[in-house]
Amino acid sequence: MTLKLKRAPMTHLPNIIFALLIGSFASADAAPPEAASVAAKQTTQDWTFEPDPTLPNVLIFGDAISIGYTLQVREHLQGKANVFRPMR
Repeated sequence: MTLKLKRAPMTHLPNIIFALLIGSFASADAAPPEAASVAAKQTTQDWTFEPDPTLPNVLIFGDAISIGYTLQVREHLQGKANVFRPMR
């Protein structure tokens, strides 16, 4: 028994190519980030703190995880642990 697969017509291909071309010309620097956006929070929040040498240290790995959660975890563990994220 042979199974024959039908190919879908490529009617959407020009629209996909057009969208990719337009998207490639868009720049992240084209407009400033919205006030409540993650990008705005990353540039406006203070990532520095003075670690307490008597407390254990916690290191949060991963860009998305560390950017998204370090400040909240640091606040939650204040007085219990020093919370760090890798900084370049």
